[in-house]
Amino acid sequence: MTDPTLDQIAAAQADARNMMKTTLGSDGPTSGTSPIIERYLVRLPLDNRCAHLRAVPLQPMFLLMPTDLWRCRDCVAAYAANPLQLTDVEENTCDNCRRHFPGQGASFTPFVFRQDLLMLQGSACDECTASFETKGVTVKDL
Repeated sequence: MTDPTLDQIAAAQADARNMMKTTLGSDGPTSGTSPIIERYLVRLPLDNRCAHLRAVPLQPMFLLMPTDLWRCRDCVAAYAANPLQLTDVEENTCDNCRRHFPGQGASFTPFVFRQDLLMLQGSACDECTASFETKGVTVKDL
């Protein structure tokens, strides 16, 4: 007999992989801990999450940078319909290193990382994008 909690975890992980495959054409890593995601979890712990994730934690969780709130699928869809209006400073700040690049000179590459149930979305400066790639993370233009 299988553990129902393990079945729920496996189903939620499969759901997260399927969303990545459907929207980005890649389901990301299949096992292991991403050092990039691990670092984000220290900075943006799972304690700050929507009420739906607190009630039912075994489902895909989304973090849309620069916010620090983990959202369920419904809450991320509602947020996408009415996104936060970023200031000029935040628009020109890397979501990874948090360095600010004043003016219009900097270019940022969108990223989406998935680890198990967790999906993070943001934009990284050129230096951080190169750093991701040295860690074996492929960053592709979206």
